[in-house]
Amino acid sequence: MKILGVVTLLVLFGGSALALTVAASIPPLCDLVAQVGQDRVTVVQLIPNGANPHTYEPTPSDVMKAAQADAFFLVGLGFDAFLEKVIRAAGKEGAPVFYLSSRLELLEEHPGEANPHIWLSLKNARIIVRDIAQALASLDPEGKSFYLENARAYTEILEELDAWFEKEVATFSSRSFVATHASLSYLARDYGLEEVAVLEKAPGYEPSPKELAELVTLMKEKGARVIVVEPQFSVKAARVLAEETGSSLVWFDPLGSFPDLPYHRLMRQNLETLAEALKG
Repeated sequence: MKILGVVTLLVLFGGSALALTVAASIPPLCDLVAQVGQDRVTVVQLIPNGANPHTYEPTPSDVMKAAQADAFFLVGLGFDAFLEKVIRAAGKEGAPVFYLSSRLELLEEHPGEANPHIWLSLKNARIIVRDIAQALASLDPEGKSFYLENARAYTEILEELDAWFEKEVATFSSRSFVATHASLSYLARDYGLEEVAVLEKAPGYEPSPKELAELVTLMKEKGARVIVVEPQFSVKAARVLAEETGSSLVWFDPLGSFPDLPYHRLMRQNLETLAEALKG
């Protein structure tokens, strides 16, 4: 299967547009849909590259983009719920909306609230890819075998990446880390890593001096020497904590860039960086 590095947002054949146009919320979901749909599907991206979905505010251009779509792929769990208003504003209330968290074993982020960062688990991603294939087939029955085969082939790529990281984990000198926010909980679960603490308990939250002092003590108790930071969040508190504990700051990009950076390459880069840090 040809792995898409670039997905054309509008492709014309014989003067007519592709039969199916769908929209997805974040860059990783856009790419997963594109990997399965390939040239039978046009993918419209609703949350732009570089934006933080936790704080992003839709614009009129987002409504215009949503108006192009025959169906929508969202994370769900409240993560991209604001896009439901965009879908209604675009006059697409009757269009199918596929929530890709629906068949996953979820973790709790806050009491009574599931952690929405489902795509950062390669094991979850394999289920998501298969669900995307079924969803696209429901919209385009003639393409069912095409979508299922693409999903099978891409799932193999994700399985290989998963197996590689499993072997890397066995070489780690430490399996503990502190995170900017709770985006790596599924990843930690999959590989037996320990997310010791989360710095940003809510979007824009900054730990108090007292909380930072408690984190210093906790990191020493747990032997955590790695702080994972993300380009979408402030690193101010993380830098202070790193200076106090002599820990390393490790960049992990949960969102990447669509269509420039395919999901499997984004995850490979992130996992290589994390593995190097945890090997010590």
